[in-house]
Amino acid sequence: DSSIRTSLVNKLDSELQIHVLTTGYWPPYPPAPLSIPRELAQHQEAFEKFYLSKHQGRRLAWQNSLGHSTVKAHLGEGKGRREHMLQVSL
Repeated sequence: DSSIRTSLVNKLDSELQIHVLTTGYWPPYPPAPLSIPRELAQHQEAFEKFYLSKHQGRRLAWQNSLGHSTVKAHLGEGKGRREHMLQVSL
């Protein structure tokens, strides 16, 4: 939903892309405790509030350990300024 995306991007200086799958399509994974940064936790909380307001009676089970992140950095000055991207996962 573009309304939640626009709202979150404007409030938080980061982006989070979420894929919601039913248990029938998602293989069972044991929960893996993972501490996530505050900024991502804010995205998750906002999305969960939005999702549960649209879909009552459902629950979300976060699988953060199956995610990945892309960190973008702009390094250098002037014409030497370049964008660098680092992709990480567990």
